[in-house]
Amino acid sequence: MPRLAPCFLLLVLIGSALAQPDRPGGRELENAREAFGAGRPQDSEALQRSKARWKEWEGLIGRAMEIHAAALKDGGERLELCIDTYVTNAEARGSALDHYLAGRLLGSADRLDKARQHFQKAIDLDPCFYWAHHGLGAWYSAKKMPEAAERSFARALELNPAHAMSVRGRALALLQLGRLEAAENLLREHLNRDPSDGVAMKALAGVLMDRAQYSAAAMVLEELGKKEALSPDEELRLALCYRRSDQMERALAIYTASVRRDERNWRAWQNIADIAQRQGRNHDAADALATALRHVPQGVEIQRDSIEGAILRLRALPATTAPDPHVKSVEELMDLLLQSAEVERRRDAARVLCEQPWVKSELAKAMLNALKDKDEVVRSLAMKSIAREHDPEQFQSLHALLELLLLRDTSAKVRGMVADLLGREERPSSVPVLMKAIEDSDPYVFRLVHRSLNRCTFAYIEVIEPEAMDAAARARLKAAWAAWYATERERYARFEKKAG
Repeated sequence: MPRLAPCFLLLVLIGSALAQPDRPGGRELENAREAFGAGRPQDSEALQRSKARWKEWEGLIGRAMEIHAAALKDGGERLELCIDTYVTNAEARGSALDHYLAGRLLGSADRLDKARQHFQKAIDLDPCFYWAHHGLGAWYSAKKMPEAAERSFARALELNPAHAMSVRGRALALLQLGRLEAAENLLREHLNRDPSDGVAMKALAGVLMDRAQYSAAAMVLEELGKKEALSPDEELRLALCYRRSDQMERALAIYTASVRRDERNWRAWQNIADIAQRQGRNHDAADALATALRHVPQGVEIQRDSIEGAILRLRALPATTAPDPHVKSVEELMDLLLQSAEVERRRDAARVLCEQPWVKSELAKAMLNALKDKDEVVRSLAMKSIAREHDPEQFQSLHALLELLLLRDTSAKVRGMVADLLGREERPSSVPVLMKAIEDSDPYVFRLVHRSLNRCTFAYIEVIEPEAMDAAARARLKAAWAAWYATERERYARFEKKAG
């Protein structure tokens, strides 16, 4: 759910780079159980006492948020002075509000461990103070512990069902837990109470898109557009919803308006090309794709050769051809590849997609995800696409995955293609993993491992390969490679840890 995470993390308090989670120990788990307050009656005297302070405290929290934002923006000495002031207030006055505000500022400044202590102290002092539970939920979110975060946000909402920030925080946690339907229901219930919450509407649209309910997501974004001007990013999300729900003219209108505002919007040009191609306007698609290519910013990873090839193929076609209504778009095929429960439909999608150039980064991600498919035909087709389209400049980032596939994939075809790709790169870093793969008993895989080792080294062991890679030939070659590696191993030792 990456499209929602940055928005929510700002709303639930903690932003910027966050530490990896440490699993909570026994006392921490106990504190969490206490914080979640399971089974506490909502009409208790403690709750009534807490509620009596909420209105005043909410006003103080609102003013403190403005002070925190200014200090965080300035940073440096002003931020340190602000932190000292709020921590000192918490220690001197010791109220739940003071501890919550100290924790909030510390959390916003990425002092996470200290922030948690103040949130927990606020809960100890006032178990019914919903902001403190919200703060603890934000802390768990920052620590990438969505299950604990969801329970803590749920406790805040049990105390105050109208607290919008806890709704958003809980929805994010539910998304991270894969509970998309629950996240949708939570946001819809909240919007029934507060239909003016534009941030919640954006979140709901994102959830619906994650659930592939593009028509419903488009309706939410359209409704949002009646309340406030959509940002350029939100307009593009609406256009994507239109495309996925086969409302091409409406999508095209948004992309066209976008490039009129900024001709350098290469992603909009790319989408205009997709729509034109789907409508049979081949030369228009080629022109849009060429324009996109001219405006790709430096540093953005694209398969330039593949895109140029796609432009040439489009120009070789008639200017217009009748569109086939039965032909699925690349997006529809990617959805089938990654989501269909029917193996034949995934295979059909993979067969078409593996012949497509990686014009879009989404296609590269889809092929990498398809390597996890249970079906070896799907995995082998994905590997075929990766072997053809991968960027040699980015090869190192792919190396660890290739090593894993070479040594563990159950498909001999996949293992063989990986061995061949490693050899084509001719990198010494591939030698240790190829030496492990020389143990492979499959003749096809063994041949490609042997061939790749000769490409990556200067060993030249039986470069003219045996016609049959039978057991005797494999044993002879394996012994020859083992003897060579025994004398040359020091040269490749620095790569062995990565291969292990």
